[in-house]
Order: sequence, then C-alpha cells, then structure tokens
Amino acid sequence: MSNTLAEPASTPVESHSSLARISNRWCQVLGLEADSRSSAGFFDLGGDSLKFAEMIVTIEDEFGVQIPIQRFFENPVLSNLVALVDEARANDAESLGPGSGVVSVRQLMRRSETMLVTWNGDRLSDASLMVGANTTGTRIPVIWVCQSNHEFRTLAEALGPDQPLYGLRSLDRLVEIDELTSEILDTVSYRYLAEILSLHLDEPLVIGGNCSGAIIALAVARKARQFGSEPHPLVLLNWMFSFGRYDGPVVLLQGMDDSATFALKDWPDRPIDWRSDFPAADPQAIPGGHGKYFGGESLKAFAAKLREHTSAPSDTAEKSAPNSDLRHDSQSLPQTTLSLARRLVSSIKRHRRLR
Repeated sequence: MSNTLAEPASTPVESHSSLARISNRWCQVLGLEADSRSSAGFFDLGGDSLKFAEMIVTIEDEFGVQIPIQRFFENPVLSNLVALVDEARANDAESLGPGSGVVSVRQLMRRSETMLVTWNGDRLSDASLMVGANTTGTRIPVIWVCQSNHEFRTLAEALGPDQPLYGLRSLDRLVEIDELTSEILDTVSYRYLAEILSLHLDEPLVIGGNCSGAIIALAVARKARQFGSEPHPLVLLNWMFSFGRYDGPVVLLQGMDDSATFALKDWPDRPIDWRSDFPAADPQAIPGGHGKYFGGESLKAFAAKLREHTSAPSDTAEKSAPNSDLRHDSQSLPQTTLSLARRLVSSIKRHRRLR
C-alpha cells in the first residue's frame, strides 16, 4: 500500500531556506541523489522505522523544534515535513536545547518514540512508549521489552486474547550494549516505569525482556521495587550479561541450543555469573536458540512459560479490568505519564547531587 498522500498547501511561513536544508537531510537519510524532491512518501522511497527515527531526530536537532510525529507519519512526504517544521518554528516550539550529556539521551528517547509509531496496538497517547495488546484479557499482565514490532505482534498472538501484553522497545540498533551508561539506563527505565504505573493496574506484574531487552527489563524491575511494584517474576530470555545483583524472583529462560550458558562461569571478555547476580533465579530451558525464539515450537514453548506465571487472577481483577483501548482512557493519563516520568528523573538527579 502506497503512503503517498496529498501534499499540504504552502504557507507564507514556509521558507526556501528550511526547504533546502530539510530536502538535503531527506536525501541523505534515504540515500537519494541531492536535490531529489520526489512527491513519493518516505516509506515508498525505501524508508523504514530506523530511518524514520533518524529523520525526525536529525531535523529536530538541526532546527531546535519538536515535530508532531503522528502528523508526519500519517502523511510522510517531504512537503509535509517542511510544513510541520515551519509551523513548529512559527509557534515558538520548545527547543530541545543543548546540554552536556543530556541531548544524546533525549535524542535516544526521541528515536524510540519515532520507531514505535509503526507498532500496532493500544496506546495512552501518541507520545507513549508502551503499546498494548489483548488488553481486555483477565490474566495477570505481562510487560515485555521487545526488540521489534514483529516480536511484539507474534508474542501477543502466541499468548492468546486472554493474556494482556504491554510492549516496550529495547535499545537494539539505537545504542551498543557496551555504550549503555547509568544515565541512559536510569532515564529509559524511569520513563518506562512511569508508563507502567500510569496503567493503574492493581495486580502483580510479570516483567521481562529478551537479549538486550532483558537489560532494560532488569533496570525497570529494580526501579519498580523502589515503588513497591516488584515483578513476580522478572523473566529474562537469552540472558548473556552481568549487570549486578538482583535479589527478587527471576526466571532465566534459555534455548536448548544455548543451555550450556547456565553452567558457564565466564565467557571470553564477558563475565557471566548468574548464580551470584540472581540468587533467587530459576533457570529453565526451552526449544531453540538465539534469534529463534519468536517462531515455531520455540515461540509456543516461550509463550507457555510466560502463561505459567500469569494464570492466577488477582483479587482485584473484577474491580479494575483493563481498558479495551488505552487511547480512550482518562484524558489525564498521557499528562500523568509524562509528569511522573519527569518527577522520577528529577528525583534521581537530586539523589546523585546529594551523594
């Protein structure tokens, strides 16, 4: 299906300068020849979610504005992008602003937001970093940090319509694992926790993630414990890292092809001591191996393991059934999410200054 839509009419605000600069960025990101101003849509020209994120963040950084992502996604043509930038500049949109060690993290979050536009599911708002599926289900909700929309969709289908699933995105393809700083992990995990708390779920949660998504899941679980929302359990699929000790209940899932991981004390250049890191861990093997968990028998076994931990309905399930459409929830929820995220991040920054 083509995404070439009608081009917006030019306005007096639009400048030749911004058109030329945005056009150059457009061509660079899409790998087109310079001055190629096709009326075709961004995705028709070879764009994907990663390039979409790069396009948005690059333009926002250059012009110091925040682009309404959904409006561009609905009409992803060059002229619309130019119009949105000029509109934001005319309205004196809030600048992203320079700052040592802050812009890079903010850009990272912005890239996550733009990439999630292509994910299918229920949301608290267009700016939400969490997507819901099977949200009318009555089982204990699962919060899963996925690597892609494909993983989220296939997992939601495998879990079944009675199993609520809320997907968050890992930092895969956004930042290398060895470049993960405490600032990045704190910012991302506090923002994700704010999204989770805004669901107002009066029941235990299962939080988990696979591969690099498991790193984020662990960071979120640690923050959740501080707010009395410890996951029961934390589920880590294909864990190959060491990020310190976590005393809460953990289920370590590993493919049979990689099951030797549980017996390894060390890998070359990457120490793995899961017994010390997770003293309450329950290691379990499932069919498959790295990169094969979201298809066939591996996916069925993986989903079945998750359902083992969501079978007991909470005492308050009837009192607070999940909404069938997060977008139609209370109008204050998006503001509550962002406000809570800001308070949480401000709190951790104040804590650091006091140490």
